[in-house]
Amino acid sequence: MKYHKDKKWTNWGKTQTCRPALTFYPQSRADLVSIVNRARDNGKRVRVVGQGYSWSPLVPTDDYLVDVSNLNRVISIDSEKRLAVFETGVTVGQLDKALRKHNMAIPSNVLSTSFSYGGVVSTGSHGHGWDCQTVSDYVEALIVVLASGDIVRFSEVTHGKDVMNAVRISLGTLGIILEIWLRVEPIFNLEMVERKVGIDVVEDVSQLKTLVENSDYFSMFWVPLSSGLWLMEWNKTDKEAKRRPRSADISDFFGACMGNLQGKILRRWPTLTGKFMRLIFDKYVPKYKQEIRDVSDATHYRTAVTLIPSHNLSFAVKLDEEFENVKKVLFAVLDNVRAKEERKEFPLNLMVQVYFLKSSQALLSPSFGGDDEHYFYIELLSYRGTDGFDSFMKEISDELTSMPELQTRPHWAKRFLDVPGARLKIREAWGENLNQFSKIRDKLDPAKMFLNEYLEDLLAGDTVELRHADGLTTGKHKILDPNHRL
Repeated sequence: MKYHKDKKWTNWGKTQTCRPALTFYPQSRADLVSIVNRARDNGKRVRVVGQGYSWSPLVPTDDYLVDVSNLNRVISIDSEKRLAVFETGVTVGQLDKALRKHNMAIPSNVLSTSFSYGGVVSTGSHGHGWDCQTVSDYVEALIVVLASGDIVRFSEVTHGKDVMNAVRISLGTLGIILEIWLRVEPIFNLEMVERKVGIDVVEDVSQLKTLVENSDYFSMFWVPLSSGLWLMEWNKTDKEAKRRPRSADISDFFGACMGNLQGKILRRWPTLTGKFMRLIFDKYVPKYKQEIRDVSDATHYRTAVTLIPSHNLSFAVKLDEEFENVKKVLFAVLDNVRAKEERKEFPLNLMVQVYFLKSSQALLSPSFGGDDEHYFYIELLSYRGTDGFDSFMKEISDELTSMPELQTRPHWAKRFLDVPGARLKIREAWGENLNQFSKIRDKLDPAKMFLNEYLEDLLAGDTVELRHADGLTTGKHKILDPNHRL
């Protein structure tokens, strides 16, 4: 098995870095078991990384880092059972391609095709859709290598609903995910409409409520300092869909190149931000555009977003019946950004995005809630290196988390976790859910092998050192009794 000593690792957003003692590149379940046994015998901790797109401090470790990008086999797709089985390092794009051959798809997914599913599932990443949940909620089962070296298949049938809803979003703290069993659906078509509207759509929340509730999928965007909103609506249709043309990918690529150039200009001359943003909204956001795509193409309508280095702050907020809190949250951001423009400060220079979806059942999901509840996610994006973004991030975080009626929870994969005081706010936001998750986690990994310093502080409290003899144990691995319960 390939490994490196003291190799520096940095995430895509360049917000986290570490130099692990050993970085492993496993290609099989036997490799994973060997790594875990070695860590246990040498008193080392283990963290896992896929494509490294999370901004938050979930990965860094001084001990063992496991890069699972070579565990990328799509094992099976069962159209009759509507189930896809694949390894943790499979990317969204790889699974899309395999599913399409069987005329299957995931009803809601993340925008980028570059992310690996181990990270998507473990952090509770999401798409959107009024009747859709996070990607983690579509997980039927997970096969995980535990700290003991045993390989366990977790599902609601084998371990119960409570345990499974802890395993679905675990932040990589329960063990190393080997396989993901994901529920899928026959592919379907969506009629997509993009249009430009005034801010009054949110000022008069009855308009917004009607738009969202009458759309199968709905999102809205604010180009910072512009005068209106960019809406995108998707509705299921029996009309024939056209495949996304190759020219669209090429256009996205060149758009990302222009975006990078724009980012360099705005970092160098930030006072141009307002002019640039208003020009983009006025000239490049479509007044009205309509097309029909299948759900996979519709979901991944921007294929080059990861080519634009950015910072991203994201929260989930419980949607109230009249949509008043959407207005409250969005205008908290708009007012802050506009006030800063008057002071010649420009911390937000890329996009504000708002997505709506059904509540999640996973304990650590930012959108955890009752069966009849809905949430919206707001994401604030700026070019990486933008002056003042960190202080702006803290201001917005403090304002949104200080309003208990919003029930705000941060997205695990985004930048909130490095805001001063974030640990306390997370404990308040998740409350008993965090305690319940920690109890289940501690039973599976009592020696805290799969924590790093940040996660131990958040989940485990007191520091516990791993003290074992040096040595390498490859050992045999086994699948535990499927009826095994904690």
